[in-house]
Amino acid sequence: MKNSVCRDYVIRLADDRVPSSFYVEKAIEYGIPLFMGIGATQIDRHGIADLQLARRDIKTVAIEHVDAIRTVARSIANNGYESRVPPWPGTVYFEDVCAESSFALIEVIVETLLAEGNL
Repeated sequence: MKNSVCRDYVIRLADDRVPSSFYVEKAIEYGIPLFMGIGATQIDRHGIADLQLARRDIKTVAIEHVDAIRTVARSIANNGYESRVPPWPGTVYFEDVCAESSFALIEVIVETLLAEGNL
């Protein structure tokens, strides 16, 4: 588990391919925030056959990430976690953004996080 290296937060990389629920459980167990990654392959413009479908799919991923972070943040706060400096309350982050990224998908993610991200 990556937590043996990083004791301040649990981090889920997009390529981990492990269900988010595992990371939620571990973050709650350790009483630390959760970081959820959006991988380069998830926003690569060359891998998009149908942009509208990709936009819907990435919005669903972003909402799932926010829900996971919200679950952890509420749970650890209820269990005494008091720090309010980063990495609180956790975050959705881009693992890699480059010229090959679809900025239409990045925009969907950012808009979704702003709309759904309140604790």
